[in-house]
Amino acid sequence: TARTGGAVLVEVAGLVLAPGAAPVDLAVRSGEILGLAGLEGQGQDPFARTLGGLLPSHGAIRLAGGTTLGPRGDFSRAGIAYVPRERKREGIFAPLSIQDNFAVSTLGRLSRMGLLDGGRMQAARARHLDPLRVKFGRLGDAISTLSGGNQQKVVIARNLALEPRLLVLNDPTRGVDLATKQDIYALLRDLADKGAAIVLLSTELEELLALADRIAVFRDHGLFALLDRRAADRERVIAAMFGQAPGQVAA
Repeated sequence: TARTGGAVLVEVAGLVLAPGAAPVDLAVRSGEILGLAGLEGQGQDPFARTLGGLLPSHGAIRLAGGTTLGPRGDFSRAGIAYVPRERKREGIFAPLSIQDNFAVSTLGRLSRMGLLDGGRMQAARARHLDPLRVKFGRLGDAISTLSGGNQQKVVIARNLALEPRLLVLNDPTRGVDLATKQDIYALLRDLADKGAAIVLLSTELEELLALADRIAVFRDHGLFALLDRRAADRERVIAAMFGQAPGQVAA
């Protein structure tokens, strides 16, 4: 069942992703999964990275309540978390343990008097890591000992521990097994049902069609079409990727 989404949580206005490209205006609502689609190199990746705070924004990113994030604003403090595409290069800290990889983004919350608090750590793991069913031997083992899918689960759990209002995921199931995909799908649906806003870039069209409430199709580094679930099917999304207008565009 498609979610209609709640109030606008983040509004992007006049965001220019490349010189000469049409500016992007797009709102993300609480309680929805917004999918990002497009042929490779058409702007969806820099859009996700900008929304996640990894690239300086050439435009306005406004939060509910009127706060505007500057070109290098504190996106994490604003309640925005980003899961990168390149897990090994951008996601994990390979020499560190599973526990340290999970805790690194929230050390301030999990520490007391400068030392990691075991009780707080256990509570955080139970809330964010355990539901993802990560398979490991000991928490003190290096994260590099895990399979790619389990590494990805730790990266996602680390970002969930920030308790974000907006979670941006850049191709999160890339290179993981089917069971891990299903666990991630269930997690994203549950987060959206609980009111979080999810922005999901995926190179797998079937994944977007199964999960997204709306699909934003990028072309020439601009927003070419915005389709809600009722209007989105494989043929229309692919047509939009190649520059064919899909007809009525959802507001």
